[in-house]
Amino acid sequence: MIGEVPGGTGLGSSSAVTVGLLHAVRASFGLECSADTLAKESVIIETELLKKPIGWQDQYGVAFPALKKILFNRDDTVQVEPVALAPESRTALEAHSLLVYTGETRKAETVLSGQSSNMDANQSGLETIRGIAQDMVAALQDSPLDLPLMGSMLSESWMIKRTFAANVANPEIDELYQTGIASGAWGGKLLGAGGCGFLLFLVPAERQAAMLFRMGNPPAFPLVLDSTGSQLIHESGSRRSGI
Repeated sequence: MIGEVPGGTGLGSSSAVTVGLLHAVRASFGLECSADTLAKESVIIETELLKKPIGWQDQYGVAFPALKKILFNRDDTVQVEPVALAPESRTALEAHSLLVYTGETRKAETVLSGQSSNMDANQSGLETIRGIAQDMVAALQDSPLDLPLMGSMLSESWMIKRTFAANVANPEIDELYQTGIASGAWGGKLLGAGGCGFLLFLVPAERQAAMLFRMGNPPAFPLVLDSTGSQLIHESGSRRSGI
């Protein structure tokens, strides 16, 4: 397994490995490899077999392609709804998005265990974030995209997420975030459980170089939207399991 970013950075790398490995194993036995099957079985592997106290969003995010709205229902069913994005909107979103590496990694379990214990006291915050997500889906349908509005939504959700546990943020993350906003970013948030990893900014393309310079030129990556989901890139033949 190879990757362009380090693990433990809030980008779902462990779930990407799980989904990819499961896809390869199932394909080698001639078994069905739908996105839904890969997501469901990866959830079982990570949460039930490996006992990781994590959510299900990464497995479904990796297995299903493109932008989507994922609904996690109380009866443990999951609905994945594609979010249509006009070609010009996709181009604009990719051009004005930037992932900035904070320089540190962590195990998601360490951060999530503290958040989980505080969830009962944060129901109003969770409901607000859910509303922001719905508003973001609606905003993605606008043409042209209102990128400043979408940036403010990212920042609003980040401010709420920070209240879930003390270790979600730290002074280094706060400094990078504030520098991004002061450099002209429309908004941003830390991805994943928190504590370290990548900050996602919505920032005008022409201001990105200056923003990174003011931050001390940390590693940064453009946002490229996936359109395939998990896929096999080499197949040397499969064998049937007889099931």
